[in-house]
Amino acid sequence: MSYPLDWLTSTFRSRERTVELLRPELENNVLTQHDFDLAVRFLPGSHSHWPMLYGSGAAGATALYGYRVARPPWGQRKSVIFGGAAFVAGMMYGGFRRFVAHRQFSEALENPEGFVLALSHVHKRLGGDGNIGFTLRRVQRRKDDVPVDTGDYPRSSETGFENLTPSESTRSNNPNSSVGFKSRWDEIRAANARNIGQQSTWDAIRQRQERSRIPVSSPNNDQSTEEREDRAAAQARFEAMLEAERHRGEDRDQEMV
Repeated sequence: MSYPLDWLTSTFRSRERTVELLRPELENNVLTQHDFDLAVRFLPGSHSHWPMLYGSGAAGATALYGYRVARPPWGQRKSVIFGGAAFVAGMMYGGFRRFVAHRQFSEALENPEGFVLALSHVHKRLGGDGNIGFTLRRVQRRKDDVPVDTGDYPRSSETGFENLTPSESTRSNNPNSSVGFKSRWDEIRAANARNIGQQSTWDAIRQRQERSRIPVSSPNNDQSTEEREDRAAAQARFEAMLEAERHRGEDRDQEMV
């Protein structure tokens, strides 16, 4: 549907004419007071003459340049060609400015559909069929397009997982394995630091046994409580045996000395 620009220009020629035609629509609540005042100010404005004004101004300025400024001065043929081109360019620019003005006017309307209905009534009162072949609808964003925060899921900044690497995430899901692993190694390092330079053969055997007991992260973490207790008891017996052998070895060394 084309914008009825020519009909608007020829119908609403003056402010008095515009008030006369649109006043009944205001009284019948078809037009809002805001749209009525806006139409009375805009429709009979000078924007309807902008294409001719810009075209004539551009042609006159071009001709003046050719006769007064250009050296050598333009001849009649050259002045007509350049003046005609300037007139067409000015008309196009004026038409564009008028289009922009009407677009801004339509966007400023409070009730675009009511304004189009009022124009249809005016068209019918002036002898037409009431169909101006144009509609205006304010484009509204659908509610379906608006993201809704349901609050079901916390944001990443609240969960604290945005900066976790995959390995950190795995360790966070199984904290016992990493904590036990680190504590066992810490004990071995502390023992090594205390006994550097004075380790006996039995100490070395015991440390190797400690290293062999270090748990390795594996998915099989479903051992029963009884199995863990049996392993702990067996380990305690083995350590007691090692301690006894170490003491016997130290006694023999002292007797030899």
